[in-house]
Amino acid sequence: MPILSCFDGYITLGVLNNSPRSGLTVEKLPGITSNQVAKLRKFDSLNLTDWFSELYERAVNGLEQDVMEKLSDQFLLDKVVDSQITSQFPDGALTDNNTTQALAGVEIDTSDSKYTLTYLNSVKFNTDTIPSPNEIDILVRDQVGGRLLDTITLTGVQVGENELFFEPGNRFNFDKLYIAYSTTAYTLKETERNELEWFNKKSGFPREINNGGLIIDYETKCDVQQFICTRLNTFRQALWYRIGIELMMERLTSENVNMFTIDRETATALIEEVYQPKYDQALKNTKIKVLDDPNCFICRSPVRAVPLMP
Repeated sequence: MPILSCFDGYITLGVLNNSPRSGLTVEKLPGITSNQVAKLRKFDSLNLTDWFSELYERAVNGLEQDVMEKLSDQFLLDKVVDSQITSQFPDGALTDNNTTQALAGVEIDTSDSKYTLTYLNSVKFNTDTIPSPNEIDILVRDQVGGRLLDTITLTGVQVGENELFFEPGNRFNFDKLYIAYSTTAYTLKETERNELEWFNKKSGFPREINNGGLIIDYETKCDVQQFICTRLNTFRQALWYRIGIELMMERLTSENVNMFTIDRETATALIEEVYQPKYDQALKNTKIKVLDDPNCFICRSPVRAVPLMP
């Protein structure tokens, strides 16, 4: 799953970006030189930017898994705060949404906790016409900030009722999301509030905007990566050394690196004697004060400040 945008440019490969937000680059890792990094990639494989993006994503995901494992000893994690279907088609004959507004759709209030993310699962809509090409652009907007967050293109539009699924990884952490479509590009049938879902709603009340037209199936879940993002500087050293581990593992297990830049013995020694111990120590030194969160971090014990590593 793609990592959250808070990690963008936080720790970088200096030959690509020498102004990381954290002040840390790969070249500053113990045992790494700028000359080695410049020669690390083979010329016939992925370009340097794509290669480092993949390595960086593995490092972030690895850190997330380790933090989740340690926090789970003290807290109940990975909780689904809310799961529902926002809307429904009215009974009887359906009516085209002839609103004069440029956008229509549904607003979702997701302000349950700063540690939650909203995952979009699927969208339903009904239309009498097939656009050319047969696809629809779903707009995800930050309703508070008034800006476009993403445009998600879904293919396979047919006449009548459609249910199209979002790719995994469409997750957002804004208080109010407006899931919309262009009324000038598409003619969809009106929708109305899902009364059953409204009655059983735990949090975040959906609202039809300009007669709706979209039925969104979504979940709001507690997310450890989002937890890390809210205190990223606390995990600065741990993430840096985790990148070092992933870099040397790439040397040991992949054909995508220049084997003459760092020999296997050096790579193994850097993992076992430098990066892994320093990574473990950085996590151990990370003491996090987490008050009971009624939606996410529910303590298993009265402990409020715990080290992430024993």
